[in-house]
This record gives sequence, structure tokens and C-alpha cells, in this order.
Amino acid sequence: MLGPPQTITTSDTENLRAPINSSRGKAGIRKGRPKGAKSEETILRELLQQKISLNERGKARRITIHEGIFRRIIEDCLKGNTKSAAFLLNRHHAMTSGEPMESGLSEDDEAVLEAYLQKYQSKLNPKED
Repeated sequence: MLGPPQTITTSDTENLRAPINSSRGKAGIRKGRPKGAKSEETILRELLQQKISLNERGKARRITIHEGIFRRIIEDCLKGNTKSAAFLLNRHHAMTSGEPMESGLSEDDEAVLEAYLQKYQSKLNPKED
């Protein structure tokens, strides 16, 4: 048989609380990124520059993964994949035209950025009177 239910007193609940290791309102990593830790950009760049083996016309060649990806896209284009063709032609146009790539920002966003840029440049180069 079970005995009567036990009641928990206030002093018992204080002992059940987990210790607080940080002060309130200061969550997260306080020391920042550890030294030697690589950013996502660095990791991606290193991975794309790794060499892989490729057999081309019976001869072994070593190329970067980046080049291998572009070769695969070109193969897909030649097989009739229109998305790959559009991607490749857009990349080629962006690299050869010298035109700035489309930012994807609205006109309002571009106006705000332009105003900020002018204000920032005026602070850097104040007019001498």
C-alpha cells in the first residue's frame, strides 16, 4: 500500500533549483569567436580549392572541385538542362559585361543606402571653408 502523499515545503523547493551560472540578460558566448576558428566563407573557399582526379580522354588530370562543378554544369547544359544553361549564361554575362550585378533591393532600400553613403562620405571628406 501507498502511504499518504508527502508535502513539499519551501525550503525543499529552494534546494531543487538549478544553480544560475550567468547573470540575467547576458546569455550567449561572451568571448566571441575562438582564435583559429574558420568562417563559413573560408571553409567553402578551401573546399572548392581542393583537387580531385578526373579522367579526360583516357588521361588522369587533377582539377579543383570548383572547376569540376562548372564542368558538370556545362555537361548538363549540353544535355538540354535549361536551368543549368540559364545559370551558366547569366554568370558569363555578369563576368564579361562589367555591369554591376542586380542587388535585388527595392527602390526604397536603394534610396536609403544611397543617402547613408552620401552622409558617410561627407563625414570622411568634410568641405573646407
